[in-house]
Amino acid sequence: MLERCDGSEHIMMEVRPETVLKGFESAPLKHIDPIQLQSNNGFIQVDHLKELLTTFKDTKDWSYSSLNKLFYHPYSFAFHYLLKLRRTSVEHISQENRVKGIIGHYVFEHLFQVSGILEADESSIRATAKGILRQAFEHKGSTFLLYGKEPERQQLSKTLIEAVVAFQKNIIANGWSLQPDSCEKDTKGQVLNNLNFRGIMDMVLYRGEETLILDLKWYKSNAKVNELSSKEDLQLILYALLEHGISNQKIHTAYFLFKSAQFIARNNQAIQSAKVVSNADGEEVNEDQVRAEVTERMIQTFNWRNEQLNKGLLEVYLEHTATQIEDSYDESDINLLDYLELKKPYEQYELYRNLIGLVE
Repeated sequence: MLERCDGSEHIMMEVRPETVLKGFESAPLKHIDPIQLQSNNGFIQVDHLKELLTTFKDTKDWSYSSLNKLFYHPYSFAFHYLLKLRRTSVEHISQENRVKGIIGHYVFEHLFQVSGILEADESSIRATAKGILRQAFEHKGSTFLLYGKEPERQQLSKTLIEAVVAFQKNIIANGWSLQPDSCEKDTKGQVLNNLNFRGIMDMVLYRGEETLILDLKWYKSNAKVNELSSKEDLQLILYALLEHGISNQKIHTAYFLFKSAQFIARNNQAIQSAKVVSNADGEEVNEDQVRAEVTERMIQTFNWRNEQLNKGLLEVYLEHTATQIEDSYDESDINLLDYLELKKPYEQYELYRNLIGLVE
């Protein structure tokens, strides 16, 4: 459930011990302390946030998801990770493009774990991919098995097989190799001034003393180009910091898009055919310099949000509160240029739309 309410005694039923059948035990009632919320011009004051944040830091590893929420939408971080107001576990139908991405991940993960796959010829690659695709549709894409979905299923299969073939040719041509941990690599370490961090990287390739971290996506080419050009590829940067801290190798990062079989990166040092996102003046971007700059901004933003939460203060940056929040920061000594840029409000996708309605 995503809401807590007063007057719960009217909807509770206590099971008395004498009414329980032999062999069964009644579950003990759990008392939940009420959460006091007070709204004030785009901010919410919440009791006990400092204690909850301390418990989180002591017991949990940070992830890209938790840090991203903290940086850009701290109220979402607090509701999800501190107050533990989670989405219902009832299954729901995802958007079709999301399902396509899930199927693509399944195919790449299972195909590139096959022994000797890089030495296989193209006909063998296609045949193996077709077999894995059948499993992928059964396990991850049942909506494409519905009546009338045959054309979409065939087109998706064709697209992913072409992506697999192009991917294999590119990594061979650029001298990259696979290791047993290359797919869905689960790694733990420290980032951003010793924060315990855990990441699951889609694909990690190796070439001598170099490592290439890939984020696999269905499409959204323009979105990924914009992330790189605006230095907002936080997930890849965090993974690069994590991997470099462990291996001390030179780290490259890139996106690979299933739909277009295209690599997107800041330079072509890792993949010669990659679509390169350059500076506004057309010069090649210095990857290490970008990471150092963004890392410093992430550290500053983390400290800023941490200070807010320790005071029990949640920023709720929405369409109707954006002006109030920006004016509030303008009137203070806070220099927003030191931090990650406030993300455009996205409440149409917000899980906590009922709770954020408290902010007027």
